[in-house]
Amino acid sequence: EMCIRDSNKENPVTQWFWAAIRKWDQEKLSKFLQYSTGSSRTPVEGFRVLESNRGEYSNFCIESVKYLESEPYPRAHTCFNRLDLPIYPSSEKLEEALNYIIMLNFDGVFGIKD
Repeated sequence: EMCIRDSNKENPVTQWFWAAIRKWDQEKLSKFLQYSTGSSRTPVEGFRVLESNRGEYSNFCIESVKYLESEPYPRAHTCFNRLDLPIYPSSEKLEEALNYIIMLNFDGVFGIKD
C-alpha cells in the first residue's frame, strides 16, 4: 500500500518518479529504500506491513512539495516512511536529484545539506 498526498498518480512528477526508479537495478533500489524508509529491505509480507519507528504499520507515502533550487532533493522522513518529492520542472531534474541521493553513503546520516 502507498499513499500520494497533494498529488495524484496521474501527476507528471509522480509518473516521472516511477519511470525513473523502474530503470534501476536492485542495488540502486535498495539504496533508495534505505534512504526513504531507513531499511534497505522490504518486509517479507511486502510494503503493506511497513512499520514506523513506533512499530505501527505505516504506508509508504509520497508528498508533493514546492521545488526550490536551494533544496532540490527529495527529503525522507524515515520515522514514518514519507518522501517529500519536489514538484520538479522536468524529468531530467528529478532523475538528477534521485541519482545524487542514491550515490551517497548515508548510513547513520540524517538529512542532506549542500
